[in-house]
Amino acid sequence: MTSFYRLNFLNDLAELDEDMLPYTKHYFQLFFKNVANIEIKSSKMWYEERTDFSEASLGTSRIGHMDTHSYEVLRGSGIVTGSLLGGCIDSFYDILTGQLYDDEEPTAEKYHLFPSIEE
Repeated sequence: MTSFYRLNFLNDLAELDEDMLPYTKHYFQLFFKNVANIEIKSSKMWYEERTDFSEASLGTSRIGHMDTHSYEVLRGSGIVTGSLLGGCIDSFYDILTGQLYDDEEPTAEKYHLFPSIEE
């Protein structure tokens, strides 16, 4: 199973505005260019969460604010290469506990979803 760890574009594809948020659109379009190395820059804007997801909100823009903090690197610096383990914490919990589906543990092992202890 091949997967890609990139931005969460589902929220923006389902955005109620007329278009994706600019930051997400930029990185979403890079996905189709098959760029090997991407420099991830912080968005210049952050947006308030929607409180109304009704039909009446279709076409309304999100409320945006200029970002003054940027993102923060917690470990390391510079260019980083290697395998990346990321995803939804709820999904990790389900796979690790095997409580949702009987075949979660064997599937995770078969497709090497988690790094080995040595890695």
